Amino acid sequence: MGLDAFVAVCCAIPVLLSLLLVRVAYVLCRSGLPPSKPHAAGLRCLIVLGSGEGHTAEMMNILTELQKDRFTPRYYVAALTDNMSLQKAEVYEKLLIQGDREKIIEDAKFMQIYRSRELANLTLPPLEQHCLLFCMLCG
Repeated sequence: MGLDAFVAVCCAIPVLLSLLLVRVAYVLCRSGLPPSKPHAAGLRCLIVLGSGEGHTAEMMNILTELQKDRFTPRYYVAALTDNMSLQKAEVYEKLLIQGDREKIIEDAKFMQIYRSRELANLTLPPLEQHCLLFCMLCG
C-alpha cells in the first residue's frame, strides 16, 4: 500500500507543477495587456447610506471624490426608517446635474429597504444583504 501511494504522488507532482507553470505563464502574458473590454458605458455603483454615527456624511464625502462620469448609474440605498439619507443623496445629485431632471433619473436611482432588525433578523447579515442587493440590481 505504501508503494502505491508513493507512485501516485510521483505522478501527481508533475501534473500539479505543469498546471502551476501554465498559470504563471498566463498571468505574466496578460499582465502587460490592456483590459480586453473597455468600460465606455460606465460602471454601476451601489451606495449604501446609513442612519446614525455619520455614515451618510462619510459616504457623501467619499462621493465627492468619485469620478461621476465613470460610475453611472449610481444606486442609492437607505433604510425605510431613515428619513434624511436619501434626501441628502437627492440634493447631492441635483447639485451635480444643476437642474437637468432627466439626467438625474437616468444616472441615479434611489430606493429604500427594510432593516434586518425590523424583520426580526430573519435575513442575511448586512454584508450579504448588500452583495445580494447589488447582484439583483445589476443582474
